[in-house]
Amino acid sequence: MALMDTDMPFPHAGGIVEIDSDEVDYVLELMNGTGIELFSSQNVRRLQGGVSSDVWLMDCLQGNNLKRYVIKQPLATLRVQKNWSAPLKRALYENLWLEMASRVSAESVPHVYYFDEKKPLLVTQYIDVTEAEVWQRQLFSGRFDLLFVQQLGEQIAIFHEMTAGSQNYAREFNSADILRATRIEPYIFALIDTFPDMSERLVEIGESVLANRISVIHGDLSPKNILNRDSKPVFLDAECACYADPAFDIAFCINHLLLKFYRLGDARFILMSRLLATSYLQKVNWEDRTGLEKRIAALIPVLMLARVDGKSTLHYLNECHKNTIRKKALNLLTKNLFSLDFIFNEVAFTH
Repeated sequence: MALMDTDMPFPHAGGIVEIDSDEVDYVLELMNGTGIELFSSQNVRRLQGGVSSDVWLMDCLQGNNLKRYVIKQPLATLRVQKNWSAPLKRALYENLWLEMASRVSAESVPHVYYFDEKKPLLVTQYIDVTEAEVWQRQLFSGRFDLLFVQQLGEQIAIFHEMTAGSQNYAREFNSADILRATRIEPYIFALIDTFPDMSERLVEIGESVLANRISVIHGDLSPKNILNRDSKPVFLDAECACYADPAFDIAFCINHLLLKFYRLGDARFILMSRLLATSYLQKVNWEDRTGLEKRIAALIPVLMLARVDGKSTLHYLNECHKNTIRKKALNLLTKNLFSLDFIFNEVAFTH
């Protein structure tokens, strides 16, 4: 049975907060030259919750005409406890990923109004909470939409299928340095000092994500970066986009569900993990499913360990949760994993 601590606060999606006049002026200066009509009245506020970028919401009002924009500028040094830097050019690849996704399904991503690689600056549509809700909020409030999970797995597979084996996409998303700086180094290689006896295995798994240049991946498929709109997914925050191993995307997302099982003790997180994996794998036609499942299975215990001992730890896990997850992840890392079902069963029967 998973451990649950009811006294520990749940995380919430980022709120909207007021900012001072200097910060407002800075944002307005950023918007100069974008060609976006700002109208006569503007209200600029900060969207909280991001560690990798400054994000603002701008409301522009003229009469009854309201336009709302999300303004995003990446940070060179991320807002985490441990030292973590990443190239600013990741904004370029986020923009490219949003363009790619919109060609598949325009409703699966916010509309991009403007992008400037030099600033760098990305301006997108603001999707109101009345239209779509952050999946993370739904999960922590005990609202589980299985149709959404199924469609999420299918949509991720569609993105991978569209870009798999494409030399054009491989050239366009030649951003291994960004994935290394934002995911491989801080999540996987950062574990080596703490677990030196696992160093060979960790290096092997981390390097394989970069070496298996199979499709475009999002790189940050966390529930906080996915909205639920009428049981269909809307994807945000693709700063880590790269041409790499599609196993990383689905393993990253499944890992978040498994960690929430440890936090909340609700077996439906195991059910959703199975459903997400099944709906994804059923649509895989660009490579052998067995080989892909094996790579996903190899990544999951590494990512479990990364969220308790890497540079990006999850604040909703207490020390008791972390100890349980650490023990299970290290045990799984010693096994030659082939099956996701084996992992789900192992996690489900954790005591």
